[in-house]
Amino acid sequence: MVPWRTWPALFLLGMASGLPSPLLDGTLSTWLTNAGWSTEDVLLIGYVGLPFLLKPLWAPLVDRWVLWPRLGRRRSWLVASQVVLIAGLFCMAIAGSDERALLIGAAILAAVASATQDLACNAATAEVVPADRLGLAVALSVWGYRAAMVMAMAVAPALANGAEILGWHLPRLGWGVAYLIMGLLLIPGMLACLMLPEPIAVRPPASLAEAYVQPFTAWMADFGGRSAIALLVVVVCFKLADQLAAPGINRFLAERFDPVLLGVARAGTLPAAAIGAALAAGLSLRFGLQVALWIGGIAMALSNLCYGAIAGGVWSGAAALHATLWIDTICGSLAGTAFVAWLMARCRPGLAATQYALLSALSTLARFLALPFLAAVILHWGWGGYFLLTIAAAVPGLLVLLVMPSAAPLKPQA
Repeated sequence: MVPWRTWPALFLLGMASGLPSPLLDGTLSTWLTNAGWSTEDVLLIGYVGLPFLLKPLWAPLVDRWVLWPRLGRRRSWLVASQVVLIAGLFCMAIAGSDERALLIGAAILAAVASATQDLACNAATAEVVPADRLGLAVALSVWGYRAAMVMAMAVAPALANGAEILGWHLPRLGWGVAYLIMGLLLIPGMLACLMLPEPIAVRPPASLAEAYVQPFTAWMADFGGRSAIALLVVVVCFKLADQLAAPGINRFLAERFDPVLLGVARAGTLPAAAIGAALAAGLSLRFGLQVALWIGGIAMALSNLCYGAIAGGVWSGAAALHATLWIDTICGSLAGTAFVAWLMARCRPGLAATQYALLSALSTLARFLALPFLAAVILHWGWGGYFLLTIAAAVPGLLVLLVMPSAAPLKPQA
């Protein structure tokens, strides 16, 4: 039985995870561009996000050590990472765009803390929530994550530059004050740490060496060789349709639509993301995670047909743009929510931070390997051929998922 306080805690932790990402990426780039940084420097600041890719390197520490025994292993890491994250954002606000070294150092510190928070939050979710309720748990986290991203991407620039939102006139406060306010909005996440139950009867790795080795040996012991290989294939291939399409979609839409129209259309997709997450939760509760994942994968791949229709001139105008972005967001949120829940269900309690970090990092591998070839595909096949290729790329993962042994255990116990 999951305590009722778990569900609002997951929503608040989703917000705490979603808020830092734009503040260390897109919103930060906007700030530095407005401050007069060169294009080269603004692009290089993107390396601040490397801790999110490298977090599997220190995930075993999160599995192995307890920072504060009274709070427990997962909650103590959550509180510690949030304290450091807030401190990092405050230091960025104080440094401003003129103190470049201090600003970059504070941003890297905040990124490491944010990535660590994600490790502890994902592990706690995988260990506290039963497998048949993970779809609902992830959906709540997605809702919080999306709402916080809107705050960081829209409200923070509005506070910095002054704007009128829903009839309210916001004075120009500057970027430093905006980042201070964003840091304060992370405080409810600390309350969520106290609301979230600490996983019980979970044995952590006996040593640090075991914490690095056991996640791999546990997969083999829990699933066997055949299912473990099938798991890796699904993880690498499942989101290929979305990941291969994403790098080209922004360029494709920018060539065909006005930037203002694009911005309004994208801002209006927040309800679509909530709908997709709710569909994933409902399907997983009714039919199980495997079926929800299969339906989500097909929907995510076929949603790229909408972009192909625009490329072929079958669909055009503002209505086509709004409809395409809504369909894409609903299908992507459905597949993404089901996929995260499915991955969490395959993490062993006690090792969940490392195992989930490895699986989520592996799921992005194919995109990075394919990036150098995408421009050539667009050049030779055109946008229509490009989007058809992204749909075809989803087939291997879906086929392996279809034949994956149904007897593969979910959340095997330590």
